[in-house]
Amino acid sequence: MHNYLLVYYKSWKALLLYDLLGRGKTVLAKAVATECKTTFFNISALTIAIEWLDASENLVRVLFEAARFHASSALFFG
Repeated sequence: MHNYLLVYYKSWKALLLYDLLGRGKTVLAKAVATECKTTFFNISALTIAIEWLDASENLVRVLFEAARFHASSALFFG
């Protein structure tokens, strides 16, 4: 059973964490990224939506390009 879960885990490409504020989603995501030895990008979705309203599409594109450049990496929109 353990080997099956390990194979299934290796095939994950994305993970969605959803809960109330202050429940440790960022800490968990950072811990997983550190354990997997990946680059961790912590991006405030609110900052992208408000401060960069005119350029938000380009900013998100640049973030994904940076993530590809630093593969393997984790993008966290909090």
